[in-house]
Amino acid sequence: MNVDAVLIPVPALGPALAVLQEVLALPLRFRDGDRYAALDARLKLALATGDECMGKAAALVVRVADVDAALQRLLDAGARLRRHAEQGPHERRAAVSLAGLDIVLSQPASRPQVTGA
Repeated sequence: MNVDAVLIPVPALGPALAVLQEVLALPLRFRDGDRYAALDARLKLALATGDECMGKAAALVVRVADVDAALQRLLDAGARLRRHAEQGPHERRAAVSLAGLDIVLSQPASRPQVTGA
């Protein structure tokens, strides 16, 4: 068995697609009018509890090289800030809502260089 997709309910397909395609640069794979669309995105199924939850609904987690720059780009596109940029245990992260989508920005922590012993 393989998980094929994560279905995220949105109030309107057009605005949500605009965010995913134009702001986050995800390519459209398939669209069925104004009722369904699939985009190409490498993803995993993630579960969270407690402080790791960034909201109460399913959220799109987007890996970025710079959380602050990506956050500003989404805010400039009209996003509502849900959580300010913060340092988590494994990454720097922030959360926004835009066009019915909850989006978590995740910047991987830089790994310390390992030197020979």
